Amino acid sequence: MLVLSSAASCGWIFLELLVSDGDRSRPLQDKNIFILAGQSNMAGRGGVVNEVWDGIIPAECASIIRFNSHRKWMDSSNIGVIGLVPCAVGGTSISEWSRGVPLYNLRAVLWYQGESDTVYQKDAESYGHNLKQLISNVREDLHLPRLHFILVALASGEGPFVGIVRKAQLEIDLLNVLTVDADGRTPSRTRHLTTEAQVRLGHDASGGVFR
Repeated sequence: MLVLSSAASCGWIFLELLVSDGDRSRPLQDKNIFILAGQSNMAGRGGVVNEVWDGIIPAECASIIRFNSHRKWMDSSNIGVIGLVPCAVGGTSISEWSRGVPLYNLRAVLWYQGESDTVYQKDAESYGHNLKQLISNVREDLHLPRLHFILVALASGEGPFVGIVRKAQLEIDLLNVLTVDADGRTPSRTRHLTTEAQVRLGHDASGGVFR
């Protein structure tokens, strides 16, 4: 069972993070991803006055607690990593979330990763296989065999095997998979894109979905 409770300024807090199975309770996995969909109260409007956030973070946002099988509140700091994907849009009706309409459709997965796989040669050489397996797994789990993937070929990395990873990204040959190249868009002193570079890369990536 998953119980959500809203709190000003921090959107939604997970209060119950326990999967119930009769008298037994199974903890969530080490990494858990939740999609937050709905209207403005799911997106969170607390603490916003005249479109400016007041900067106040409620005490409830500092920790996560859960209601256990013994009907007691307890700390949940050991439940692992929780990823929240905000998708809520204020003022929408439920019909706007129906199958086939824009808010319902999952158009593509944008994948920009690989810098950490450039450190060791064995990781770099297995990157192509692992990337194809990732795409296959996501499509299978979502029952979307033709789901678009937009990949970004690395411009830099954490190790000496950037070229091997880039080659795997640029030469991948799967249905509805497009690779855009970030090469030349990062300053030499950092691995991270500037805002301007992100905008340009976004234009390139969007062409793979809306062409």
